[in-house]
Amino acid sequence: MVDELRAALHAARFEPPYLLVGHSFASLTVQAFTHRHRAEVSGLVLVDGAHEDQMERFPEELNPKAMMAGVADQLRGLANSARQGEALPELMPVPGSFPETLAAAYRDATSPTPDHLEAVAAEYDGLEPSQIQVRALSKSSFDDLPFIAIRHGVPQLMPGVSDEINDRYEHTWQELQEDLAGRSSSGRVVVAVGAGHLIHHDRPDVVVDAILELMR
Repeated sequence: MVDELRAALHAARFEPPYLLVGHSFASLTVQAFTHRHRAEVSGLVLVDGAHEDQMERFPEELNPKAMMAGVADQLRGLANSARQGEALPELMPVPGSFPETLAAAYRDATSPTPDHLEAVAAEYDGLEPSQIQVRALSKSSFDDLPFIAIRHGVPQLMPGVSDEINDRYEHTWQELQEDLAGRSSSGRVVVAVGAGHLIHHDRPDVVVDAILELMR
């Protein structure tokens, strides 16, 4: 994925240095890119970024590895159903804050296809090996690289578990975001008040402000 990102940037004739922005899983990709091509990166913004140790640190009652594998299986099942002509549910509901012109474009862009579903399933499968690769890299810091880790402000509740487990999950997520920001002496955490995991949908202004701050 790092190689594909770099190749895409070169093909588009975007010259380094790059300010990389990664949401969720993509946090791992942009961190690995930065470790491998440090001279090409001028800053990082992680948007509720995945952490390489999260599976080991989340409450064991959530059984996160099995949960991820189950989601991947469900996505492949939906892909098979679609290939047999069955209608697919709306997997990415349009955020309520979107104006209708943007909502229509969003529906077109996120309408699931079998290939798309299988690609997302492959990303779920690739999460753990990607975390292992980043874990090997994260022993070295990013020195004073301009770095902002944006985290959600609305607790993300896991279904079917107690409030106590959800509290531990949320506390762990906040600790992981602090750890990510601490990889640079210039790093800091920004809380996106009122936003869930899809911060770029709920509070795009927070993401834009972070990018502009690092550009300055």
